[in-house]
Amino acid sequence: MSTLFRFCGQAHPQVLAHDAGRRQGLCRGVDVALPNCDDVPSVFLELLLNPLVAVHVSSELLDPELSVRLWRRSDLAFRMAMPKAAMDEYDAAVLGQHQVRLARQARSAGGTPVTLSMIWPTGAEIDAAMEMASRVEDFAPAYDAAEASKAWKELPAPTTMLFPWDEKSTYIRRPPFSGFGKGTRLGAYEAHPMLVLGDDITTDHISPAGAIPATGDAGRHLIDRGENPLDLNVFSSRRGNWEVMIRGLFTNKTVRNLLAADIPAGSTIHAGTGEILPLWDVAQRYEAEGKSVVVMAGERYGMGSSRDWAAKGVALLGVRAVLATSFERIHRWNLIGMGVLPLRLPEGLKPAQLEMTARDTITVDADVLSIAPRCAIPVTITRPNGVSISFEASAAIETRAEIAILCAGGVLPLILERLHRPSGKRQRA
Repeated sequence: MSTLFRFCGQAHPQVLAHDAGRRQGLCRGVDVALPNCDDVPSVFLELLLNPLVAVHVSSELLDPELSVRLWRRSDLAFRMAMPKAAMDEYDAAVLGQHQVRLARQARSAGGTPVTLSMIWPTGAEIDAAMEMASRVEDFAPAYDAAEASKAWKELPAPTTMLFPWDEKSTYIRRPPFSGFGKGTRLGAYEAHPMLVLGDDITTDHISPAGAIPATGDAGRHLIDRGENPLDLNVFSSRRGNWEVMIRGLFTNKTVRNLLAADIPAGSTIHAGTGEILPLWDVAQRYEAEGKSVVVMAGERYGMGSSRDWAAKGVALLGVRAVLATSFERIHRWNLIGMGVLPLRLPEGLKPAQLEMTARDTITVDADVLSIAPRCAIPVTITRPNGVSISFEASAAIETRAEIAILCAGGVLPLILERLHRPSGKRQRA
């Protein structure tokens, strides 16, 4: 790899030569705490002017999807324990190399050999440090201090029974799913593929994270509403605004939509016109045309942390089903909670092998009266030339309670229906 960005708590950026055997590049150590930082223009300039590959080596003990969370301009990321990261930083800064035998190779610190075993703490040492750092009596005073904060007490708060939604707010917007919804997404229907994805699509591939770029669809949406293009904040701060979040879905640079080559992340092809457009724009077109959409993916779809917006966003795109080789356990349930049917593809069938196009149609027969846990769901893919492929997918449903949620269109519509059922009234929230 020719470019190495490090997030190991080192001092300040430093430029180092690094040769991976293919081309000369640049190594930089960047001191930032979160992947939201976007204020290292000199590094960005190097990326723009040179064909470099950006790689992270991080000591942060984050979730498995670290490689897609650390700084949206990176291409690859590696995670390691703090002692290894410290040694690795030394290799790049002093030795000018990145490929080393961490366990055995000694480094020199002022003439004294240093090995990994000398700085790696034992389990007992870690337990002792944790015991000193965490005491029960520390928590109550901290909460008391927070409650006594003058700034906190002076924050204005509504006193009405219902939350007063502000139509001008760019941070909190009432989402379409905060009500009874439009009914179940189950049924027999013909759909177009919105996205066809490969293996290991994590919740951080799906749900937007990091700084909101002014040039992106979400950034332009905010700028059109008067926001400062130099201070759009990060997606996590705008998670209460569904119109921002939905415009950031699947925009991670490593996402590849297999419907065609070189589709920009966060975009797809509209079957009717062949245009490549942002997902939300295409979703709105399909809805206006009365057409259904589905998503196809490979192994371990939804792995990583259980980000709610990974399921909320897909539901807001109008997706009726996700057909994947396998699902991460929690994300499977989150999809059901939003009324989206998770379907497991037959063993050996990979979406990438199907060579899907936007003009293909996928017929799904998920009859609401016959749906059952792990039942077979007939699926047929039909090409524009009339050639079809039929197979049976398996409903990734485990309980009757999940069926009730899907039949209601999601967990929130189900709760609202049950709350109003005793009185026999059905009021729109």
